Amino acid sequence: MTKYSKLFSFILFSIIILLGLVFYQSRSQEASLSLEVVTVEGNADELSVANFTGYAFSPSRTIQAPHFEFEEGEFIFREDRPVIQRLDYQYNPSMNRYVSEYRSFMRGKARHLSVFTETNEHIYYTATKVDFNWQADHDDHVTISRFNKETEEETAFDALLTGGSNHNIVAAYVDYPSLTIVTSIPEDHRENTWLIYSFNFDQPEEELTPVADITRLTGSDTIQIDSSKLKTERYIPFRSLEDGALDDWGHVMEYDIDTYYIYDTQSNELKEMPAFEEGELIVLTESDRIIAGNDQGEEVVWYEWDFGNNDLHELGSTRMASTSIGRIYDTFPWLVFNENIHLVNGHIYLTEDFTIETENRSLIQIVSLDTLETVYSGHIDAVSDNEDLMIDISIQELSFDPLLY
Repeated sequence: MTKYSKLFSFILFSIIILLGLVFYQSRSQEASLSLEVVTVEGNADELSVANFTGYAFSPSRTIQAPHFEFEEGEFIFREDRPVIQRLDYQYNPSMNRYVSEYRSFMRGKARHLSVFTETNEHIYYTATKVDFNWQADHDDHVTISRFNKETEEETAFDALLTGGSNHNIVAAYVDYPSLTIVTSIPEDHRENTWLIYSFNFDQPEEELTPVADITRLTGSDTIQIDSSKLKTERYIPFRSLEDGALDDWGHVMEYDIDTYYIYDTQSNELKEMPAFEEGELIVLTESDRIIAGNDQGEEVVWYEWDFGNNDLHELGSTRMASTSIGRIYDTFPWLVFNENIHLVNGHIYLTEDFTIETENRSLIQIVSLDTLETVYSGHIDAVSDNEDLMIDISIQELSFDPLLY
């Protein structure tokens, strides 16, 4: 009798939990607001290539579905998704797509986008045990997988990184059959040793030695890497930081940008980018192109840099949607920079949080590299019958699906 009583209690408890989740979901759907794309300039169809996640926050807490995703031109709130999808929800469009479309491949893998690289035909996974389980012991072995999206066949390799210990996989750039692996090894709270490894899928090796030591080549202990959304570029931008203002106890309060560098994944050569006498430098790459921008606030003058002969060729200028969109220089020593500006499919995508009267919005601007004209600028707004409802809307993460462009 005791066994059946426990079974009945478990079934009853499960039914109550499921009913509660269904009730919560229905309430969330009722409370969800609608969002719309507000176009200031250009065509909103230009947004169809970009997916992003964000949140809509109400200080009065009247909004029950704050987290949303913009995918293929449609807004979807997290709380409006089926309960089962929310259990494995990630705040990144690409990661959610991987989990939804390639669940078998994603099983047992980390949920950090930095360890994935996607092309039209394949998804690459480059990670250590610690990336999947932060409590695991560092053994400096890296798992490298190549997944065919059409056949769903996966080929996996294991290699030992020999340049140090406690490697952190920062990025993996694909130019098949070559894979360029960028790692950082923490030395203290803000200093890292940056190493680059090369792996060949046609001639896999069990032990990999560094092909470049970025820390040694730059002479800097504080390095950042471009936050590429594609990781299929030939050239990888880095930049070094130097100590800025100190507090009363001698601790660094701010960091200043020192120098930008470009690393060539084919020649394993690192070169220093030329700086402008006036204006801040912007560095972007796509495929085998290096784009440099001279940030003058209301306007950016664009150039293409020739890595071979160090020449800058002026392309033209663009009037910016604001004096700082995409160019807020957060110089805290995070591992990456350029988090609000990306060059994808010949277009520059820029975002920035700004204030309309008393509400926050995320401003979006898209610039065509062919014409250097703004093909879209605008923001996301709330649609509500309640005129007194205060809503802050912010974009958190941009993502790009290679099949959409």
